[in-house]
Amino acid sequence: MADLKGNNIKRFRIRKKITEEDRIRHRAIVFGLLTVFLTVAFIVWGFPIFVKVVGFFGDLKSELEQEEVKDLVPPLAPRLSYIPEATNSATMPLSGFTEPKAKVMASFNQETLEMEADEEGNFSIEGLTLDQGTNSLSFWAEDESGNKSEVTETFEIIYDRQPPELVIESPQNKIAVETQIVEVKGQTEPSGRVLVNDHIVILDEEGKFVEQVTLREGGNEIVVLAEDRAGNQTKELLNITYLP
Repeated sequence: MADLKGNNIKRFRIRKKITEEDRIRHRAIVFGLLTVFLTVAFIVWGFPIFVKVVGFFGDLKSELEQEEVKDLVPPLAPRLSYIPEATNSATMPLSGFTEPKAKVMASFNQETLEMEADEEGNFSIEGLTLDQGTNSLSFWAEDESGNKSEVTETFEIIYDRQPPELVIESPQNKIAVETQIVEVKGQTEPSGRVLVNDHIVILDEEGKFVEQVTLREGGNEIVVLAEDRAGNQTKELLNITYLP
């Protein structure tokens, strides 16, 4: 009786083990089929949609990134190192600075010139050929994003090779005087300057001047030099003898 009971228990355990194995095997089959079905369904219906969604958000992200990095700030308007009001040279070098690597444009006597700023923003023109008389010049810059700076003021440069007129009213050249102090009077261009024996004298609105010179006994040499804004010069030499 005990042996029969033991055999029954043994058979029950075997059947239970077989049943559990079948159940596990069944679940594995079901999950395997479900996985296959879901995979097929994703490939057939879900993957194209997934690709479109990913592509849409990728394009949107790219556009946003491009919008963030897009340069909307105009470059600095070109700054010129030095521009003379007048010159007696037919060619004139120019230099200045703006935004690094920007394109610098210049309007010169109705013509357009173009140059490139270096990595530090410096640019230059070796020799700008001037026309006789008044020349007009203005600048602006354009960066790599197409932003344009403000246009600079219009500079006017006078190209003049004509020496200034200089008229000496007194004293006369090659005369003898009995006074130790003489007045040198004359007239030149109002916009220029006059030096008498290397001393700058004041010009009035008409370009007239008066300068007192102290003489030494005997012969004296008085040099009167007139210079216009372009650097052209006219010189007069007076020989005055002081006889006390």
